[in-house]
Amino acid sequence: AALAGLEDAPVYQLELSLDDAWETLSGRAEIRYTNTTPDALDTIVLRLNPNALGSRMSVSRLEVEGWAMPSALEQEDTVLRVTLNATLLPGEAVTLSADFTISLRSSALGYGRFGRYDEVLSLPDAYPVLSVYRDGAWDTDFPASQGDPLVAEAAFYLARVTLPAGQDLIASGRVLERSEAGGRQSVTLAAGPARDLYLAVAEGYLLQSLSLGETVLHSYAPPELSREAAEGLSIAAQALELFSERFGAYPYRELEFVAVPVRAGGIEYPGVINLANGLYRDAGIFASVIVHEVAHQWAFNLVGSDQISEPWLDEALAQYLTLRYQEAFTPTALALGYLNYWRGLWQSAENPNQAVGLPVAAYEGGAYSAIVYGRGLFFFRELERELGRETMDAFLRRYFERYAWGFADRRALEAEAEAVCGCDLTPLFDAWVGEAR
Repeated sequence: AALAGLEDAPVYQLELSLDDAWETLSGRAEIRYTNTTPDALDTIVLRLNPNALGSRMSVSRLEVEGWAMPSALEQEDTVLRVTLNATLLPGEAVTLSADFTISLRSSALGYGRFGRYDEVLSLPDAYPVLSVYRDGAWDTDFPASQGDPLVAEAAFYLARVTLPAGQDLIASGRVLERSEAGGRQSVTLAAGPARDLYLAVAEGYLLQSLSLGETVLHSYAPPELSREAAEGLSIAAQALELFSERFGAYPYRELEFVAVPVRAGGIEYPGVINLANGLYRDAGIFASVIVHEVAHQWAFNLVGSDQISEPWLDEALAQYLTLRYQEAFTPTALALGYLNYWRGLWQSAENPNQAVGLPVAAYEGGAYSAIVYGRGLFFFRELERELGRETMDAFLRRYFERYAWGFADRRALEAEAEAVCGCDLTPLFDAWVGEAR
């Protein structure tokens, strides 16, 4: 039913070509954008996210409805502002096309999420991404060094990717067609609705799969991690089943995991999850990281939020959903251990009472994890105490259903909780999250 409200969602058609040495990704994007805002627009803003993550993306030609248009780079070349030759009125649509090249590098920026590694290439947002227009302006914030850089509308994707033969393409969505000739392969895939399109290329990885109803879970990891990867699939299947039952169905036919030497335990994308190579043999956090990233398929992808200005909306909620998994599937001592770890991290912060609901840039050093993940977890636990478990579940199900494929903010979350409980939660939100901005 949610698809009925997405007739005007952006549509990306992508042609991408990866060279044999994994040094350059070249491509062309055609983006159909409908002005769903109440304002007449004279510009459209694209985000060049690789330029914030250590690689180099350049656009060689940009057209609007087939006409070359002037554009200007901003925010350290991470923002491309395109001038339209005619004002785009509410309800009107336009097609942008761009030729681009990305010089692929390895970098620790953004936890190393974008770039080359020995056996795997990680490519989030490897194309120009439409920015989000809200409150009379395009979002042009430069991503903080911590947290996630993406703020994007749910969209639909059709992509054809050409890459060396014999290598695995791991991607959001589903493969429609595959062919091979002259040492190269061409893969056509479709995805959406989804916040972005993630791609990875791996060589020498072992594929393992597990079926859960109509959904298939795939794991791509080095062969020496095969036992741990299989265990991870079982954990993910339990989480997927629990969250689908309690909070609304997982929306896709596939969920894929790929081992990438990122500097975070895991990183979520629509239908794909990165797991750090070192995580597989870290028994203390292996399960909780997997479950946390699975929870983001609801709190990030299904319901979008501003991950730069309000990171708690997806991160703290994912923490709470992870606790619910721990309580359902692990011994009591492990669930208590999870709580105690995050309580300890929170209480060790220089200012343990810092508001949960601040922008990423407001947290210095370890305060981001301690407050957003740690104190944020205990906020949702306190909210459950206030509402009761049954009402809490009804509220979250309503929240995910009403804001599916849209955007939510603090006011939306609070309003949904109050609608279900018939109570005033402002004092609780103000005390933990901070006063509404």
